Amino acid sequence: YGWRIDRRALAALHARIASEDLWPAIESPRRPGRIRCIRGGDSRFVTDEDVARLQAAGCPVITIPNAGHFLHAEQPRLVADAVAAGLG
Repeated sequence: YGWRIDRRALAALHARIASEDLWPAIESPRRPGRIRCIRGGDSRFVTDEDVARLQAAGCPVITIPNAGHFLHAEQPRLVADAVAAGLG
């Protein structure tokens, strides 16, 4: 057995989630103070402009150094610590 990527399924998933505007959920949350963002410092997915908008909406942003988009795999301890800190 070996891992294989289903490129069609991945493209369909990306098209579906990329088309959803999630900013209303951040800027007008049902339960304020419950949303946090953890991003990889080397990732281009959440931009500095996004960080400014998130913070302006009251959403704390934690940047994990030396991690890209798959920060949970690249820096698991730092991600776990950030998640645990947000639960307390």
